Amino acid sequence: MDLGSLIIGAIIVLLCILPFILIQIRNNKRDNKKLLDLSNSAKEHDCKITRHEFCGNYLIGMDEVNNFVFFHKIVEDRLIRQFVDLSAIEKSEVVKATRTYTEKEGTAHVIEKLELAFIPNRKGGEVPLMEFYNEEVSLQLNGELQSIERWSLLINERVLA
Repeated sequence: MDLGSLIIGAIIVLLCILPFILIQIRNNKRDNKKLLDLSNSAKEHDCKITRHEFCGNYLIGMDEVNNFVFFHKIVEDRLIRQFVDLSAIEKSEVVKATRTYTEKEGTAHVIEKLELAFIPNRKGGEVPLMEFYNEEVSLQLNGELQSIERWSLLINERVLA
């Protein structure tokens, strides 16, 4: 009787854990496909992704040898691909678009959009923007603010060195 209870208990535990394991396997396959797509974009520019980060609906990566940044974002089942050659960049800046509204407790600020701007070396050059967050696409921030600040710091360390 004890062996039978043990087997039934093990089967129930396995059935409870199995969905989480399957979800993790599916997410890993999806992330590996995204990373492969980003790596293929890098290969088009004779680069190799040496550092990367997944966050929300985007993937950002860098070739630390050739100083390129690659960015892929999925918006409404459409893949947006961007890259920036850091040799043409003076610095990067976080661009935060916010709106302010007043409530009973005081004033509140809501982030509407987060973009990473790449300021070019030469005056009058185009300023590439990588959109990390847009409230029209995602209702809630999910680590994008920390991610954009981390990548801006990382890029500025490479450019200003």
